[in-house]
Amino acid sequence: MNRIAIIFFVGVISFFVGCKSDEYSIDVFMENNTQATVKIVSLGVDGQEEILASSEAVDGLFHFSGHVDSPRICFLTISGTTGRVPLILENERYRVTIDAKEIVDFRNFTIEGGRLQAIRNKLNDDDEAIYHVRDSLVELYQRARAVMDVIEMSIIRKKLDTLSGQYNARVLDYVRANHDNLVGVALIYEGLMHLPYKQLKARYELLSEIMQNTPEGKVASRRLNWLGSMQSGGQFLEFRLPSVSGDTIALSELKGKVKLIDFWASWCAPCRAENSNLLRIYENYKDKGLVIVSISMDTHKKAWEEAIQEDKLPWLQLSDLKGIGKGIARQYNIQSIPQTYILDAENKVIAVGLRGKELEETIDKAIR
Repeated sequence: MNRIAIIFFVGVISFFVGCKSDEYSIDVFMENNTQATVKIVSLGVDGQEEILASSEAVDGLFHFSGHVDSPRICFLTISGTTGRVPLILENERYRVTIDAKEIVDFRNFTIEGGRLQAIRNKLNDDDEAIYHVRDSLVELYQRARAVMDVIEMSIIRKKLDTLSGQYNARVLDYVRANHDNLVGVALIYEGLMHLPYKQLKARYELLSEIMQNTPEGKVASRRLNWLGSMQSGGQFLEFRLPSVSGDTIALSELKGKVKLIDFWASWCAPCRAENSNLLRIYENYKDKGLVIVSISMDTHKKAWEEAIQEDKLPWLQLSDLKGIGKGIARQYNIQSIPQTYILDAENKVIAVGLRGKELEETIDKAIR
């Protein structure tokens, strides 16, 4: 048995011995990344992220000890590793095992210890089967997309939507059951930048006033207000993006009685199918004050340019070429495409998420 294995085995035994009631103790084990630096980060009272502690490996283990005045939502960051490990920190003993270079979700790590963390772990345990089904469906969707099988993509998308609904209902139940402790807040904050407005609102409103006033609760409140501005009646926020020709265009520079902001991508079959409808709408209303702006979720400029040419799209085309989940998509919380926003002349949101006949009817009414 090598030295690292011996140290880890001893650590497993000592984990159950306990520690001082007014201190926390964390042992982090990473089999293939012992040269990294691990940090514990958390939001301070000012809403800014701060480093609570930092550790270098000793004999293959990273160790932390210290004191927190009250439970805190923390993250372990690892140099050379993408993603972060969420941890609800109390003055208790923890053992964290990380088995991946890229931390995508809870299946890449395990956390033992902590009363609140144990409650948080229960949701992960319950949802592991859902994650496996989701991964299988995503793989099937990608295969269908590769051959542009629109019918199969639509079928799989409906299954994914159903699965997502089941997961969100389960999380909502957990937030409700933990509305007065940090588990409820953590279930909002960990995925804050990816939550659609309605889901975030439903979860946030379940929290007790005390939890809403935690640093993470206040950040969630600001995010909720920001997303609220993107709903009907809200003020669509400014953007500045490169056009397909290389110019930088700002929303405030665009003049029109009605503006249609269309999020799409060259690889999105429903988007490409909807382009024919947008072309017809454009021809009918371009001389009546309609301005269309398409914002692509592509990551490759050539594919983006080819799709514009193939679909013969004459209106303004913008993209930061960062794809879904990053850049402009993350800023505007674009979870799926196509996604549309209809704005008035002052960039106030008239309607969200319309397609087909309903989209044209709403534009026609706004133009008149």
